[in-house]
Amino acid sequence: MLLVAGRQASFFIVLFFISQLFRDNASQQCGAGGDLYSIYQMMLKGHTYKSFKTAPGTLECREACLADVKCQSYNVVMFIAICELNNRSKEARPEDFVKNKDRYYMAKGPKRVPLGSIRELPAESCKEIKASEGGKAVSGNNYWMDSTRSGNSILAGCDMKTEVTWKFTTSGRSGRYGVIQTFTVPRTTLYQIKAWGARGGTHSYNYGYRPGTYYGGKGAFIEGKFRLNKGTVLNIVVGQRGGNSVEVKGGRSTSSTAAQLGLSVEDNARTGGGGGSFVYTTGNILLLAAGGGGGASSGFNGVDGQVGTSGTSSMGQEPSQVRKGGTGGQPGECNNAGASYHGGVGAGWHGTGCTRAGSEHGQRGGSRGQGWTGGQAGGMKSGNNGGLAPGAVGGFGGGGGGSEDNGASGGGGGYSGGGSGTHPKQAGGGGGSYCRGQSCSVPLGSIRELPAESCKEIKASKGGKVVSGKIYWMDSTRSGNPILARCDMKTEVPLGTIRELPAESCKEIKASQGGKVVSGKIYWMDSTRSGNSILAGCDMKTEDLYKTWFLACSCCGNERTLLNRFSFFLVADYCVKHQCQNDAKCVNRETNYTCACNSSGWTGKYCEKDVNECVEGLRGCDPKAICDNTVGSYNCTCRPGLTGDGRNSCTEGCEPLFVETYRISHKLLRTIVNSDYYINRWY
Repeated sequence: MLLVAGRQASFFIVLFFISQLFRDNASQQCGAGGDLYSIYQMMLKGHTYKSFKTAPGTLECREACLADVKCQSYNVVMFIAICELNNRSKEARPEDFVKNKDRYYMAKGPKRVPLGSIRELPAESCKEIKASEGGKAVSGNNYWMDSTRSGNSILAGCDMKTEVTWKFTTSGRSGRYGVIQTFTVPRTTLYQIKAWGARGGTHSYNYGYRPGTYYGGKGAFIEGKFRLNKGTVLNIVVGQRGGNSVEVKGGRSTSSTAAQLGLSVEDNARTGGGGGSFVYTTGNILLLAAGGGGGASSGFNGVDGQVGTSGTSSMGQEPSQVRKGGTGGQPGECNNAGASYHGGVGAGWHGTGCTRAGSEHGQRGGSRGQGWTGGQAGGMKSGNNGGLAPGAVGGFGGGGGGSEDNGASGGGGGYSGGGSGTHPKQAGGGGGSYCRGQSCSVPLGSIRELPAESCKEIKASKGGKVVSGKIYWMDSTRSGNPILARCDMKTEVPLGTIRELPAESCKEIKASQGGKVVSGKIYWMDSTRSGNSILAGCDMKTEDLYKTWFLACSCCGNERTLLNRFSFFLVADYCVKHQCQNDAKCVNRETNYTCACNSSGWTGKYCEKDVNECVEGLRGCDPKAICDNTVGSYNCTCRPGLTGDGRNSCTEGCEPLFVETYRISHKLLRTIVNSDYYINRWY
């Protein structure tokens, strides 16, 4: 296994497993029993995953171990009553069973779950399983393994005679060149082969078009079972990661790595496509291939390697500059005509792509005839994107190289190659995969490229092989953005309890779940069917949403970054049954609604009261006009002897006979304006 971390903490895995399988499946029984007794002043060191204080003289520690499937044994700190649960036994790790005067050691006993039998308890090696389980360890049986303690356990077969699971990695190599490894089949039987394609290159920059960090597409995963004869020699190609952009901002060359440069690279520099991984006989019979991911570009992540046999098109800003991926084992579409500048297309099993238009363009990835060499990065006078570091080269395994500057990134290698664009802002396409063995279908929901729409769909597809509580890839809305979620295979998932099954309202949850709903509980909601569900609390009595807090996680490739905590709130649609009158607009609020009157002629909570503009100082009449209030408005009429519209002007034609002026208080007119007004009475 190769685990590489750059400055942007972008992780990738390139890995092969070849495991012996037998027809018989060992049952997962609890470990052997035997007499239980404590071993005084001894402890298992370095394998404690949980510790807590207990009440002296109680069996809390033992009860906790019995209740936890991960627990294999436990230590007790005697004088301060601290319990330490271990995920290994002294049989599995005898070298870590050491003296300690303050502790005693205790085995779990008959209820111990065998090491490697469940995903939550992976082993680090077949040797460890054999030591832990003794005669109950079965050759050819599948076990959960995590040899690097990465937290990502996988199933692999073990030969308990040799204590070996065969694993092939890049062995620390990177860039264009790698080694075609070989494997000689030791015995005639059924083997399981698993392969991962390599990831495309990453591009990070802090200026220009949509600055930020964009990640290469992830390699595809594929597995199958093959009956192989003793002495058969297999060729193993482990794909290597596409190169990152390393040209320095301003077009200056560099010998630094992308991790050392950080964001200070040329915004238009390009990246290489990831190599595919292949297993084939010396007679060139392909057994299995896993497609590599496309290289990232300005503003776009590379396209992931594909589970299907076809490669994908490049992805970018301008559709006319996109070029297709290959089909039927062919490389990506030729892209050297009218390009400025094109990237290298990913190679396919049956051949390599067209030659590049010039040295400034990315080079095609190499196929079998070229020893699976990755494509060169384009080279211009301005920089060193293809030079040391190793630059934007295609990964070993047929990945296409990226152009030097102002061009496209490389496509991923694979059974069929990924496409590469012809101009800037074009990320590479992912390579296709292939499998000709038994049981080649990838389990539904087991990989990101094959998400399920529901737990029910997974259960139907896999039958008795499904596990409650296991994490699966889900995309219930077919949005193209799958997420990981847990499934309860015994019951159907309630509406709103997982992100992939959001509710539109609290009322909908209440209707679907009946008496099982709980006020104040957090549910996944998407009231506008936007495809972007969020967490919100529900008051099931009023069926309203209310303010809540949550943490968000952004996933960029294999990197998980915790975002800052923030708050938001949703509100129920109170305007559905509003009482606003006289064409007033209903305005929804957090806990109620208000009415916005459509003119100054109405007032009141529901805009139901007429405003007397003539007495409340809201009139817009000419000073020489008479104001006459109407329902919802008012009229202006020029005084006798004057002419005009009453609002804008009143022209004198003759004088009135007599004028009396009365002063009245605004309070008598029930107005809220704090001033006096005058009413003119004419004779």
